[in-house]
Amino acid sequence: RYEVYGTDLFKKETNMAQFVGLHVETDKKGEVGVIQSSFGTSGKFRVHFPAGTEARDSDKLFLRFRRYANDPDKGIHQTST
Repeated sequence: RYEVYGTDLFKKETNMAQFVGLHVETDKKGEVGVIQSSFGTSGKFRVHFPAGTEARDSDKLFLRFRRYANDPDKGIHQTST
């Protein structure tokens, strides 16, 4: 599989535009995917895994990022994975 649909990571009020393009990791194997888009009104999102994934329905996805307190842009920063 190259696409996985995720839920319960964001609230339905969340502006997903700031998270599109960020990297997420799977729970067990550490496979890296990219958030492509959101859909619906309940915080669902689509993740594309370029190398494929073995993730299943009950597997967790992790979104690791940092926001710095004194950053004037209030941007989201990720380290390269």
